[in-house]
Amino acid sequence: MTQNQQTIVIIDDCLEDRETYRRYLLADDTYTYRILEEEYGENGLELCKLVKPDAILLDFLLPDIDGLEFLSELKHQMGKNNLPVVMLTGQGNEAIAVQAMKSGASDYLVKGNTTAESLRVAIHNVVERFHLQSLLEQSESGFALPLRLCWIVSAYSRVFAVALVEL
Repeated sequence: MTQNQQTIVIIDDCLEDRETYRRYLLADDTYTYRILEEEYGENGLELCKLVKPDAILLDFLLPDIDGLEFLSELKHQMGKNNLPVVMLTGQGNEAIAVQAMKSGASDYLVKGNTTAESLRVAIHNVVERFHLQSLLEQSESGFALPLRLCWIVSAYSRVFAVALVEL
């Protein structure tokens, strides 16, 4: 898999919509995509567990669960509050958009207003945000061990801890 290839999971019960999103993404000049699809939320959750997608396009209204239930399960599954999810719905209800964002979605698009450009911009933003977040987490984990060692050492020997910090 190349560095610019991103794995996208599309979860939508409408085949026509999935085909449209696929077409929009395959015309992207920035990234290439490995696109996987599901029409049910529960199957989508299982797929996300297996492939760890870079971004998820999620229809709000699914046959088995709604988008908010999906977000709740995905938060539990990933152990994170912020999710690489773009919520899609035919309902242009701002209350749903606000609730989706509060529930961890990174962005929200109204199906009837979604263009190839708006979809690509939303996906790029999610991919880039989560790539930067991953780099930050890796960087922070590199500093965590020395700080813990200083803390453990300082509990037993202040002299040694001061010497360790000065190194």
